[in-house]
Amino acid sequence: LVHFLNILLSMGFERFLDSEADPCNWYWINLTLDDTLGIGVCFLLLKCMQCAYRSRCIDRPELALSGEYGDPPSCRIWARQLLDWQLLVMVQKSIFCAFVIKFTPSVAAVAEFLLGWLDPYPKVKLVVVMVITPLTMNMFALWMADSFLQAGSHARADEEHISLRDTTDQEPARLRRGQEPRSSRDDDDGDSLVGFEEWKSRLSSQPKPTRWGKQTRSWLEV
Repeated sequence: LVHFLNILLSMGFERFLDSEADPCNWYWINLTLDDTLGIGVCFLLLKCMQCAYRSRCIDRPELALSGEYGDPPSCRIWARQLLDWQLLVMVQKSIFCAFVIKFTPSVAAVAEFLLGWLDPYPKVKLVVVMVITPLTMNMFALWMADSFLQAGSHARADEEHISLRDTTDQEPARLRRGQEPRSSRDDDDGDSLVGFEEWKSRLSSQPKPTRWGKQTRSWLEV
C-alpha cells in the first residue's frame, strides 16, 4: 500500500509542484520520510489511539491491545488491528504530504544534493532508488515497527485489567440473582487449618451414627 502511494505521490509531485526534481527524487524523499520520521509519527499516533480506547468516553481497553490475537488466535482481531495500523499510516502519509508541499524547495534541494551525482547514470540511479534504498530502509522500518507493535508488558497489564473488570462486573449480577458473592474466604474454608479445640467442637457437633449405621458400616468394611 505504501509503495503504490509513494509512486503515485512522486508522479503527482513531479507534475504539480514547482520544482525541478524528477520522480525518482520524489519517490526517494517519500520513502525516506516514511521509514525514518514516519515510524516515530506512527508510534505517537498508536499511543494516542490506545489512550483513546482506554479513555472513559470509549472504555474499550481490549481494543488497545497490540500484538494479542486471542487464544486461539482470531482472524477478526488480527484484521481489526491491521485496519487500525493502516489508518495510522494513512494519517502519517497525509501529514508528510502537507509537509512536502509546504517546504517543497527545501525538500527538493536536499534530494538533489544527495542524489544529483547519479543524474548522469539514470539506470544506476533507478537501481539505487527503487531497489537498494527500499530494501535497507524497509528492513529498518519493519524492525522498528515490530518492536512496539508486538505484545509486551503493557498488553499483559491491559489483559489483567480487563479480566479484573469482568470479574467485578459479574458480582452485581450474582447479587441480583440472589446468590451470595464469592469470596476467597469461602473457597478456602475446606482447606484452612484449625486448632485442636475447634476441630473437637466440630466433631462433637456432627450427628453420631446410629446402631444400624454402625452395623451397616461394619458390613461394608467386611
